[in-house]
Amino acid sequence: MYHWAASYRWIVRDCKLPDPGTFAVIGMASFMGGSGRISVMLAIVMLELTGDAGLIAPVGIVCILSMLVGNMFNHGLYHGLIPIMNIPYLNADPAHVMYISRVSEIMSRKLVTLPQHCTVAELKLLRLRCERGKCTHNAFPVVRDPITDRRLCGLLNKSEMNLLFTHLESNDAALNERIRGPDGTIDLRQYCDRSPLTITSNSTVSRAYEVLRKLGLRHLCVMGSDGMLWGVVTRKDLMVFKTVEAKEEEIKHVILLQRVYREKLEHTHFYKRHHLHRYASLQAMDSAVSEAELKI
Repeated sequence: MYHWAASYRWIVRDCKLPDPGTFAVIGMASFMGGSGRISVMLAIVMLELTGDAGLIAPVGIVCILSMLVGNMFNHGLYHGLIPIMNIPYLNADPAHVMYISRVSEIMSRKLVTLPQHCTVAELKLLRLRCERGKCTHNAFPVVRDPITDRRLCGLLNKSEMNLLFTHLESNDAALNERIRGPDGTIDLRQYCDRSPLTITSNSTVSRAYEVLRKLGLRHLCVMGSDGMLWGVVTRKDLMVFKTVEAKEEEIKHVILLQRVYREKLEHTHFYKRHHLHRYASLQAMDSAVSEAELKI
């Protein structure tokens, strides 16, 4: 670096030859700008590394051009790592497959619920499970009864549960008496959110996506047609790969059902009686599509 700065760089300038170091810096800036899609910060870093104010214009131009060209093909390097690392980051707009998918296909069904009138032992057991890492939920739906009556009463967050334990462990006898009921149980409606936002199981995933993203929610309770709690939707449930997996599983079941039904019809000689073939409808559809293409 010393010999380059002291001797060779000035020899190149005296000979009026293009500086190869300048092209190397511009090429490096364009490569990093196209792969990582960083423009302003990259131009500043390049300026600080070289200490040459004359590189501001060329580095800035190539960063912007490489970013625009890269956006025409795919996402940037850091954006592409989001689905690989399974980070629950939601884009501005839902995916196209979410408009034809239902919430019941992607919601979480294995819930940890709490009864409305809960005992201290049940709360302590739940806190112990959370401390040992066996339960990673951040909120727990409160229902009338987890077995017989799953009507939703509220949503208890971890912060609200910690506040409840703080009140229970305090030395204020009047507070403990007010919290506990006559039978020694605790009415969790005193601490939980009594009106959590809900969505029906028949709603589209795109609707749940927009509600969760625009309102900044972490949980969205799913209600069934009978008014009972069926599941919960979180940000991880709204990842695109989960929706795609659900649709692929649905297509597999549809193909299996069609195969079984066609085999049953063939076994009862349905096709022979009506002078049909198993794949006659499929062939007719292909011919109709080909005729339409020829007309176009």
